[in-house]
Amino acid sequence: MAKGVRLGKEVVHKEWEACANFISDDYWRQRFDEMARGKMPAKCFYDSGTLSFWGKERDEVSFNTDDTKSMVSSAMKFLSKNCYINNKTTSRCKDRYMVIKEWSLCNDVTKHNLLERYVDIISMFAGMDESEKESLMGIINNGIRRKALTVVIRDSAIYDIKGLVWDEETGTYYVDYKVKVDKSKTTHVIPYKKTMGKRKLKKYESNWVKDIGRKYGGNK
Repeated sequence: MAKGVRLGKEVVHKEWEACANFISDDYWRQRFDEMARGKMPAKCFYDSGTLSFWGKERDEVSFNTDDTKSMVSSAMKFLSKNCYINNKTTSRCKDRYMVIKEWSLCNDVTKHNLLERYVDIISMFAGMDESEKESLMGIINNGIRRKALTVVIRDSAIYDIKGLVWDEETGTYYVDYKVKVDKSKTTHVIPYKKTMGKRKLKKYESNWVKDIGRKYGGNK
């Protein structure tokens, strides 16, 4: 591929331009228009009617470039599956369904997105407005900081928040600070085995490893 083609403004792939003109959805039209000018999604490469994805798992799809309708349909499925691109949102972060097993293993961005999605679902059933949703987010975040809530993850989403209570009389949520937090859901950062083998452990690290050994029936 010639230098500068990827970011060029001229159309280099007529078939993608045809896809952009064929589809009525504004979001997908913009995506196909960018691809027509050589700007492919991250980790995607296009050559002679074949679109390839080079991620952790490689995938590719071949198009009949003369059949624009089938090309549009196949491209949308391929990009939605591998690049998390769809016409519902422009935020890939929220549509990246990662394998999340424990709340404590998530980074701050993932936690925020999971909470936001959970609050959106709750607000739909409770009929909350934007101010009430923001208030609920604040209540949950404050409860988590004070270690009064246990977030249960199931199928890469928040299944339940133990300690968050619904008051039917006032129609609001509050944190029950009397509920005992499930400490088994709390993960501590333990020195990595390879690192432990290369350096002398600090006193608190040695005690930590001993405590874990006692708890799980290891060396005492």
